[in-house]
Amino acid sequence: MGATTNRIRSWIGRTSRLTAHIHDLLGRGDGQDDACLVSLEYPTASGLTWGVVESNYFSPRKTRELTVVGSELSAVCDFTRADDRLVTFAHRHRRHAGGLTAETGPATVVACPPVEPLRAELGAFLAAIESRQPAPADGFAGLESLRLLEAALVSAREGRTLTLN
Repeated sequence: MGATTNRIRSWIGRTSRLTAHIHDLLGRGDGQDDACLVSLEYPTASGLTWGVVESNYFSPRKTRELTVVGSELSAVCDFTRADDRLVTFAHRHRRHAGGLTAETGPATVVACPPVEPLRAELGAFLAAIESRQPAPADGFAGLESLRLLEAALVSAREGRTLTLN
């Protein structure tokens, strides 16, 4: 969840509210949860922005996707693919007197190198040490990730939405 929330934070800011559901669906009872759903709310100039992070061990295939849905463009990044890793979609909804109309626009493949995200992040960290330049993900980003992970545990344990400072 940390890498995903770091990306979201770099685009739209800090999380204001968080709700988490974490379960040991297999009933192992060893403290190892196997499914997690976290809802993140972000206040923005255009209103509330909502993000969802989902993770579990039950998918029959390895999935590592980041989907961002915007008002004019959406994007899906599939980190398991070497080709067509990032695709944008110019789909949108138009509001009119009769309600909403869904418009399907073109899909565009964005060329990007097939790099495993954690490897890239660690490589950038090592390059920052060698060049003495700031790392893209600094200690503040790590602290924010820990803050959100701890809040998710509290939210799940107490069964409530947390408002974050």
